[in-house]
Amino acid sequence: MKKENIIIALSIGIVFSVGLWFLNNPGNMDIGKIISFGILAILILFAILTIISRIGSIKSGLTVEDELSKKLVKTAASRSYYFSLYLWLLIMYLDSESVIETDSIIGAGILGMAILFGLHWVILKFVGIKDE
Repeated sequence: MKKENIIIALSIGIVFSVGLWFLNNPGNMDIGKIISFGILAILILFAILTIISRIGSIKSGLTVEDELSKKLVKTAASRSYYFSLYLWLLIMYLDSESVIETDSIIGAGILGMAILFGLHWVILKFVGIKDE
């Protein structure tokens, strides 16, 4: 239950800081900020769904992390790492020809890595893991 409390606290902190960010910049809403907010909203939704499923498992008396869920996370992490290498290569190529600030590009790369992990986790959750 300690992990769930940490995830809840982080999610609340992120939602609060994003809310403050939007309150401080109400007139300066460009497409980049809207996309950043959308990606953050997807990540927060993913964290909330994870918390809800874990709390449901605890209430029903099941273990939160069994062998299958550990293997699912491990497989999703390894596959998303492999894809993120290509993502960073693409970012490095596009960075040499763009005028976007470096910190924005690094932030987009990190958010891209989180999205890749989430996509791999969801795909493996529904499709399943092949026997290896």
